[in-house]
Amino acid sequence: MFNDEAVVTMISEYGFVTTMNFFIYGEITLKDADMLSLGIIPKMLIMYEREWPYIVLIDYVNEDDARTFNMFQGTKMTFIFGGEVPNKEVLAEHIGSGITFLRFKYDYLGAGRCEDGV
Repeated sequence: MFNDEAVVTMISEYGFVTTMNFFIYGEITLKDADMLSLGIIPKMLIMYEREWPYIVLIDYVNEDDARTFNMFQGTKMTFIFGGEVPNKEVLAEHIGSGITFLRFKYDYLGAGRCEDGV
């Protein structure tokens, strides 16, 4: 469930959003996140001949949370696109290449669809 105001607005405008989730084994900076975001725009123009509106949410997993939830420290990045995005796996590979370029190890957790904030 998303309660970020921008995401809720996007859902109301498009009816649903497409999410793509990554777990990065390290603490990604906002500069790194901006760099990844900038790489999405040209790829979308090449693949779809248009841009999709999108939002990037970043959630850091600190040592206490990692111990509590039996996971590793790192950064969860969620890319949220307005409406349906075709060929999600190709776009996910492109984002993953950007994460690797920044010298981070990551796992792609998959794509999903969210309607009405659930």
